Amino acid sequence: GNQALHRFLNIADGVASADGKKIIFSTNLASVRDIDDALIRPGRCFAHVVLPELDVHAAQAVLARLCTKTGTPLGPAWDRLGGSLRKSMS
Repeated sequence: GNQALHRFLNIADGVASADGKKIIFSTNLASVRDIDDALIRPGRCFAHVVLPELDVHAAQAVLARLCTKTGTPLGPAWDRLGGSLRKSMS
């Protein structure tokens, strides 16, 4: 009954079958068990990776590195994330 998921699967199957391309998607669901089985079935999903939450210092280090590469000022980027208000980030 999820039309958005149905559309995503149709588009993804078409793109992934063209020239062996892979689609990478991410979610912030609390558990991989919450991911629809249609997305992670064999043949459609080649791997899934669970990343731990970062503490504030690690998150700031990642953001600083990204900002350096893109020439984005760190302060405004950090403020947009509300980083100083959180204990961990994913």
